[in-house]
Amino acid sequence: MAPLQPSTQPGFVRGGARSALVLAAAALISSSCSDGKVIVSTPPPCPDNNTQIRKVDGYCTCRDESLRYNSTTQLCEECVGTCEGIECGSDGCGASCGQCGEGASCRDGLCVACQPQCSVVECGADGCGGTCGICGEGRQCEQGRCVKKCVAQCMGKSCGADGCGGTCGACGSSKTCSANGVCISTGLACGTAITPCSCATAPAGAFLGATRLESNCSSGFAVFSICSAYCYDPFGYPTGIAWGEVCGC
Repeated sequence: MAPLQPSTQPGFVRGGARSALVLAAAALISSSCSDGKVIVSTPPPCPDNNTQIRKVDGYCTCRDESLRYNSTTQLCEECVGTCEGIECGSDGCGASCGQCGEGASCRDGLCVACQPQCSVVECGADGCGGTCGICGEGRQCEQGRCVKKCVAQCMGKSCGADGCGGTCGACGSSKTCSANGVCISTGLACGTAITPCSCATAPAGAFLGATRLESNCSSGFAVFSICSAYCYDPFGYPTGIAWGEVCGC
């Protein structure tokens, strides 16, 4: 077999072996290959001392965004947009070629009919500016499904949860919400004595279990109670049972 002959064609190196293809598509072959070597040059740099041009990420661009950089003339030139074959979207220079009408959307420069997305939902938006349906009375739309409408449960309550993710109200700074949804004072706990047992004459109208408003109790009221101790006169004779008050529960 005859030995391979050296090639002098561009793209090959001396020795008969094919060279690797030029990797950078933008690279330019700027000299003849008479000596069998490939000389690759890069595009010219951005012009120096030009206040209109700047380099961004290795590329020459115009400071004025309404202009476009021409790598051949190395000048910033007016951008000429085109809408040929385009009916919507950008013209390539920041202006618009038009907008699509109702029921259509712009895709690749063309107005195409919008397809409602209602195959797996029964209510709510259809993705094209319309609706997939409206729920009937007593029902509401949640994630595309009609579900039973939640009715807030606030009867007899002034605070706490309403059972539907909301609230029945809030208490003031000196009160807190009880377990049954009533604002109570942040005071003494249930059963705490507020009037010690006494043999003094009981208040008028007082009787076992009688209540009165008391802001110092967390419940907001006090209860008249009978103590276990007896009262005696100076001679040692019992005169009755002592009384007191505790915070109601």
